[in-house]
Amino acid sequence: MRDGRSWPLIIGLSSAAAFWVVGGALLLASWRIGVGAERSREAPTCAHGQLLTGADCRAEVAGEVTRLTSTEMDVTVDGHSVRAHVTISGQLPSSPPAIPVEVTLYRGHVIHVENNANLNVDTDAAPSTRSENYRNFGFCFVVFGAAVGVYGAVKTVQDRDESLEDPPWPVVDGGTGAAR
Repeated sequence: MRDGRSWPLIIGLSSAAAFWVVGGALLLASWRIGVGAERSREAPTCAHGQLLTGADCRAEVAGEVTRLTSTEMDVTVDGHSVRAHVTISGQLPSSPPAIPVEVTLYRGHVIHVENNANLNVDTDAAPSTRSENYRNFGFCFVVFGAAVGVYGAVKTVQDRDESLEDPPWPVVDGGTGAAR
């Protein structure tokens, strides 16, 4: 440790630990939000007066989409206009001014909108949407952290044993693409 050859190992393992902590936190958040998604599926049915309140209930009601963009959707439910934030990539369906849809509400928020034709959208307020995002990023952080740790360990072993060299990478010749 006195000769400075352990620094790649220390930095590699520290970086790996940091990535694992962040990855673990994201996986924990994914699990917690998954519990919320399960609660939203198992919530009791809303009474008519509870549709747009924060009551812990779920309702599937008829409505109309009056405006749809890649970031927002305006839905009319029970005579009230509700704006929901969405993330839609790709081409939006062409639609008449008002599209009849089935709207799923949970705790007063629109979480899902669909119709029989070509519209099936989870809003950004839907717990399942965030759960999948956190899980995917968490796995990426854990895998990348493992790669950083292994790289630090390999570099430390290479630095301690001077007979080990970096693997020989083929050198590609100018514009021909042939290896030398």
